[in-house]
Amino acid sequence: MKVVSTLLVLLVTTITNCIVIADEKPKGLTALIEEKCDFLVGVDWPEVTCYQMKVPENYSHGSKQISFPVIKFHAKDPKDLPPVLHLGAGGPGASMGLYDGESVRAAYSPYDDFTINNHRDLYVIDPRGIGLSEPSLSCENHFDFDKSWLNKNYGSKKYWKNINKNIKSCINSLKKNDIDFTQYHSMNVVKDIEQLRSEIGANQLTLIGISYGSVFAQFYTEQFPKHVESLILDSPVLLGKSPYQTTKEIEALEKHFYQLCELSEECDISPSQLKKQIWDLYSKYKKSPKKLTVLDGNLIGAQPIKLTAERFIHTLLGAAYNPFFSEDIADILYELQNDQHEIFKVYLEDQVLFSLFAGYGSNLSYFSEYCYFYDIGEYEEVDRKQIQALSNPSFKEFSLQSLYGYEICNWLGYKEWPEIDEAYKFKTQVPTLILQTKYDIATPLKDTYELASGFENHYLFISNTAHSVLSYSDCAEDMAVEFLNEKRVRDELLSCDD
Repeated sequence: MKVVSTLLVLLVTTITNCIVIADEKPKGLTALIEEKCDFLVGVDWPEVTCYQMKVPENYSHGSKQISFPVIKFHAKDPKDLPPVLHLGAGGPGASMGLYDGESVRAAYSPYDDFTINNHRDLYVIDPRGIGLSEPSLSCENHFDFDKSWLNKNYGSKKYWKNINKNIKSCINSLKKNDIDFTQYHSMNVVKDIEQLRSEIGANQLTLIGISYGSVFAQFYTEQFPKHVESLILDSPVLLGKSPYQTTKEIEALEKHFYQLCELSEECDISPSQLKKQIWDLYSKYKKSPKKLTVLDGNLIGAQPIKLTAERFIHTLLGAAYNPFFSEDIADILYELQNDQHEIFKVYLEDQVLFSLFAGYGSNLSYFSEYCYFYDIGEYEEVDRKQIQALSNPSFKEFSLQSLYGYEICNWLGYKEWPEIDEAYKFKTQVPTLILQTKYDIATPLKDTYELASGFENHYLFISNTAHSVLSYSDCAEDMAVEFLNEKRVRDELLSCDD
């Protein structure tokens, strides 16, 4: 993992050797328990059933039972077809928000045409430790901590030092609940999926893996190929690639960001101009942070905020996930150069709310996932050297500011790590639809091409939308319908342009 640079925090990559998982059911510790839904079901919704899936925390000795949330959206005209299982919001550590009506609607509506309207039940989960899971590894002190920094020097060395302190406090607090943090990782999520499949009585599943959810989908397919009908991988993560980026790779991603403007006819700034304007503004806010007010009356109300150089860059990085950002970026930069903030504040408020409510670092399963594969503490000096070699001095300064997190694996209780097969490459013959965007800074297109080479029966769609293609692309949903029905996608559909 690259905990260090915020740009690279968005890069969710991992590597593993082939780990064999026993295909058996732990006796007495697994059960799918129906419960009352925590949200109001809309009148136009499909039939909905909520569950908690009980599983062992540790599959090796199975002494303690934990659970994770499952929602079933019933097919409107069901047929005897494998159900579709959505593996969560990615991250790792991000929650689908399965306790909130609007979030739950968003959990099925982008997929309804090829699932519930296409004779198939749709199941949606948050993996163990996330959202309504019991226990939840969310840090309750995270909200107050980040809110307290809204009007301070966010992104400073003092901020990152206090982030570490806050995480350690969270770990110590959750330890009182006798949680074994070393059990919250992909390999156990795969086992959880298999137990869920058995409980719902499905011989096969179609898996939707979005962003880091694609990791769970690939690992499950590797271990239980006979139980996978097909895969839909949206903005997928490449397995078999070291997550420790070289200087060249870091700079390639930075360059990738400057090309976002090419996605919109309304943006006529060249990549070199975009780069200069962004880092000139970075220097401006480094010298003199701007005091603003962000407003979201439903959640946090009006809040004073200090627009520091680091918060400015973090806001742009978060905005890259929005398909409309490429249309707005030229106007945003023009506004900021003239001390105006109307359009930028929309994205700034999104960044603030994301930080407060969905920041990956606020759920310890984010760290536990990466710590399962790597002793992060060994890489601090390597990371520092790679960043020191960056050619852009402002980007180097920004990246060095956010070096943190190297002690977390020890705090979580990790003492040993699996041996890594550096030649590992995931391969499968399972029919797969792969969806990706042209300029995705979280899961780069070049990685997707490499990933696709391991899928012998795949169809690849490259969209001009944003990370998580199905959330924004009608074309992608049409492809998914044909793919699930025919196990193929016609060329004319693959060339569709939203």
